[in-house]
Amino acid sequence: NSSIIFLNTERHWIRYNSEYESDILCEDCDSKIIGRLDDYFAKYLHDEFGVNHINLWDDLFTINTSRIEEIVNKLDDAGLRGVISFSCQGRTDIFTEKLCELLKRLNVLDIGFGFESGNERVLRFLKKGRITLEDHKRAIVLCEKYGFSLSGSLIFGAPTETIEEMRDTLKLIDFMIEHNAENIWSF
Repeated sequence: NSSIIFLNTERHWIRYNSEYESDILCEDCDSKIIGRLDDYFAKYLHDEFGVNHINLWDDLFTINTSRIEEIVNKLDDAGLRGVISFSCQGRTDIFTEKLCELLKRLNVLDIGFGFESGNERVLRFLKKGRITLEDHKRAIVLCEKYGFSLSGSLIFGAPTETIEEMRDTLKLIDFMIEHNAENIWSF
């Protein structure tokens, strides 16, 4: 279970990859902040450095709901649920009401998705048939319903993609904007 955490405080900007048990290095001041992503890590970051928002850079974070539930419980035990907020990445094919409710309990504010395309054929090509346009639209609507700030990436000019298929992606962008997406970018 690897996560890269980006933390921004008044004093420190920290990037930490929990896959490796290494020192945490502040990228602004080069001071070492020793720790691992364990039961007390969020409390330590909050108490010692004033961290109140954690960006979990882990594209598989939302797959394991028991892991999210465990984090919610640990934040409860530490008295930090609602004190620390989170950003995370998600997958549209598994984004459900139940997951949204759990992410709300975790105090997730922002969710990013790799939408890639608004065309079914291109999605099948890029995502190997696992994710559909309907998955994308459901996730977009759920983010709006639960008040999550939505961001997402798209690809224009994928191998074999036609101009007409790119127009389908522009329609998806229109749909995202209609449902309050805040940040959309393309590769």
